[in-house]
Amino acid sequence: MSVLQAIARPGHDLHQAATTFLNNAAGRALTISRATYMEALCSWSKQQVKAVLQRYGIAFDATVGLEQIVPMARRLQRAFVGTNRVLEDTDAMQIAGAVLGERTWVTADITAYYRAVDLGVSAQYVGSAEKMANAARYVREAVTY
Repeated sequence: MSVLQAIARPGHDLHQAATTFLNNAAGRALTISRATYMEALCSWSKQQVKAVLQRYGIAFDATVGLEQIVPMARRLQRAFVGTNRVLEDTDAMQIAGAVLGERTWVTADITAYYRAVDLGVSAQYVGSAEKMANAARYVREAVTY
């Protein structure tokens, strides 16, 4: 679940952590990829997404298109073939956008965070204190893409 998906769900247990992260990240030059933008449109209208991006000072990275993201996402997923780990489609797309945009990927999904770390991608987990402690202790099980 992306941070944007978490703030789109006020009743979700990750909503508060995601909102706090975004409020504390003011001025940090956060950006989202086209893949994350497309996911946000599943929860909100274009106007609502624009309002959320403006509220939290998040920029939309239009420099990396889906024609670049999709093949990179498949490449990232193939890195887990033969392991007991899976990188879900949505997470692969978002991580690919971060890799291609050369930025840190922020997520509210602990399992997706672990897969990003396994790939060697710069990632940050946002969630409960307990899960953040688990994320900090995670030992990378490296895969190569």
